[in-house]
Order: sequence, then structure tokens, then C-alpha cells
Amino acid sequence: IPETYIACNVAAIACNGKEIFLEHINRDHLNKLIQHVKKTYQKYTLILFDSKGNLYSLCDDINRAIATEQKHLKNFPKIAYTTNKNVDIINNLLVQENSIIKINVALDYNEKIDLYNYLSKLNYDFTLAICKGSLEITAKGINKGASLKRLTEYMKLENEDVYVIGDDKNDLSMFKEYTNSFLINHENNQDLQSQV
Repeated sequence: IPETYIACNVAAIACNGKEIFLEHINRDHLNKLIQHVKKTYQKYTLILFDSKGNLYSLCDDINRAIATEQKHLKNFPKIAYTTNKNVDIINNLLVQENSIIKINVALDYNEKIDLYNYLSKLNYDFTLAICKGSLEITAKGINKGASLKRLTEYMKLENEDVYVIGDDKNDLSMFKEYTNSFLINHENNQDLQSQV
């Protein structure tokens, strides 16, 4: 489809149907992250996005995985993701170079902060964003502001011609790049008011 879009928390950019940017997560660091989550937390859900537009969920419990799909992935077609107790599909994905472009780690709030702090101390090639529902992880240097800048420069748009609308912490990098920025207010982002 000849569309222009930024997807997977800005790890993939296309302009008029032509892919102009795609950044994968370091495979070794991703594997270490997954092993750490599985070893450290009793209840977790990992949602992995690959560069072909597929979603995969890896979870401590198949019922939680199904609930996560129904709550958070309901807008994706069923064929776009796979959930299974047997993690062979995920394991096969993780031995391939350049396959995963984004991962969301769903934990309870305190564990999400704990994982964020743990990963922040490591020299992993990650960009971390704490959001309402999960910890979002993309490759180092990937954030919405930088990716929107890539696209607008490619399209030769002036800063004042770009309007940014967001509602979560992962949108702050866009607000810093563009003057015409607007925050959608809701009960979960009151702490962002002063940062826009």
C-alpha cells in the first residue's frame, strides 16, 4: 500500500509505500533481556514485533497470554501473531539476525520500574520507554522524535508545518522536537503536563 507511516514505536518508517528506515534490536541483548524477565518475574507478558509486521507473545501462562491478546492486541488480525505455550516459534525467531524491531514487556508497575532501572544500568543497545501498559523497548537511539524528524526531513517539511499529538511518556521526544505539540489529557498522564 503506498502509504506514509511510522510504526512499531518508530523503528520502521515508510514514505509513499517505500521503506526509508528500519532498525532492529540487538539479538544478543534481546535474548539476555528475555532470559532475565523469565528468571526474575513470576508473571510477565512479552510482545515481540518483527520486521514483517507479525506479533508474537511470550507469557508465563497461556491464559494470561490470551487475556493480553484480547485486551491489547484486539485490533490486530488473528493471523498477525502467535501465542503458544511451546516457545519454539519465539526461539527460532531469536536465533535469526535482524528479526525483532520492538518488544513490549508487561509487568505490574513496581516490577516495570525495577526492570527499567536494571536495564538502564546495562550497556545494552536499547531505548526504553515506560508507558501505561508496558515497558517499550526499541533499538538504541530509536524514539518518536528522532524518527518523526527522519520522516519530515525526507519529505522536506518545515518544523512549523508539523503538528504532534500524543498522550504518553514515549511521546515526549516528539514534543521536544516540534513546537506545535499537543498532549491529550487523561487520568494516566497528569505528570506529563509540565514536560510538554
